[in-house]
Amino acid sequence: MPESAESKTIFKFFLAHHSREDCNHKCYTLPFGKNRYYICSRCLGLYPVLLVMLAVDLGFGFEVSTSMRALVFWIFILYPWSHWAREHYFQSSPGGKFLRSFTGMIAGVGIGVLLAGHFRQPWNQSFTFSIILLSVISFVVIFLKNFLD
Repeated sequence: MPESAESKTIFKFFLAHHSREDCNHKCYTLPFGKNRYYICSRCLGLYPVLLVMLAVDLGFGFEVSTSMRALVFWIFILYPWSHWAREHYFQSSPGGKFLRSFTGMIAGVGIGVLLAGHFRQPWNQSFTFSIILLSVISFVVIFLKNFLD
């Protein structure tokens, strides 16, 4: 029995960390020959901006205090994080792929600034506190979704 085009679709985890079902509304599709590759829309916005922020910050040697870097991080991460949390908890993606890419870009700015400070002063208090706090509040969202439904 011949396979359908859909069953021949190749799923690459390193480009899209979502399940095949989620890729339909959370990922961009890149056709290449007979195969289709998925790339996470939020990651597509986040990683290029993060790398540019790191290169600019470290390349130009901006002298910014670690506490100011943490403040910039929180200003830029709160909206993307809240979008992710709503999407994760309610199992819907408000705004579609473009908004996911845009929130990824916003997060990339904040993460890039914070990470550049970490590269200059490894494990400084502002970096460590920010990463731990973000991890804890993200865990709370995952916990609420998985255990209270």
